[in-house]
Amino acid sequence: LLVKLQEGKLMLSFQRECLSEVLQRLAASLRLQAQQKGIALSAEVIPNLYVWGDAVRLQQIFQNLISNALHYTPEGGTVSVRMRVEENREGAGAVPLLSAAASEPVPGFVVVSVCDSGKGISAADAEHIFERYFYTKSDNKHDSSGLGLSIAKELTVLHHCDIRVRSKVG
Repeated sequence: LLVKLQEGKLMLSFQRECLSEVLQRLAASLRLQAQQKGIALSAEVIPNLYVWGDAVRLQQIFQNLISNALHYTPEGGTVSVRMRVEENREGAGAVPLLSAAASEPVPGFVVVSVCDSGKGISAADAEHIFERYFYTKSDNKHDSSGLGLSIAKELTVLHHCDIRVRSKVG
């Protein structure tokens, strides 16, 4: 998938999508995994926010982010998914909004944040987190391919959005 993305050979099916529903379904599907690990997973989703995007790929972006948060959050921790609307595109992951009744753009952008209470990553590692096969220097258990965040980054770019990380060690 990542090779197809980087070679420009992956076709997306853009249409009017309810991002609220995509995030609600995803949070519901990951809740059992969170409970089994002893993590509180919450989703504060604004209802009926529509964007122009590919529902399958939008789900893939957020599944990678939430799964990563669950993976690196210890038992007793929290993972939260939050949406907010901003007037400008300064926020990370800002996506243009569409009206609920039609496919017409409306003022503003939606920003989705995935936050966790994990151990955090250093600023030096954060610079590379969206690169292929990257693992933080403190990650001693490599039970993933190291491609999830790279794929999320590429899919985000194809949606004309951005993705950022903010973290504090500890």
